Amino acid sequence: TKASGSSSSLSDFQSSPADSRSGVMLPVLLIQMLQGHISQAAGQHWGFLERVLNLLEAHVSAAAKSLEQLDRLITMPFPLAYLQLSKLMFLVFVLIYPLVIDAGEDRK
Repeated sequence: TKASGSSSSLSDFQSSPADSRSGVMLPVLLIQMLQGHISQAAGQHWGFLERVLNLLEAHVSAAAKSLEQLDRLITMPFPLAYLQLSKLMFLVFVLIYPLVIDAGEDRK
């Protein structure tokens, strides 16, 4: 009975929704891999000079910061009141705009 109880708890753990979201995000992993390859190439005869390493690190850090801001923007909840107001304003625009278009004969 002990083995059957442990297998059911294992299957419950494997089917949990949190299990599918565990791990490291792919862009973060790619940035870390890029940093590792940049540091390996520094000072090699086929690579670049070590004094260029700080310039490349600044670009990689800027990309990581932009990625973090993008992730924060995507995961931030959108206020329902703002969404409803935006839809209403768009509807008013779609209904009113055809009334102000100049469709006269004297258009040049």
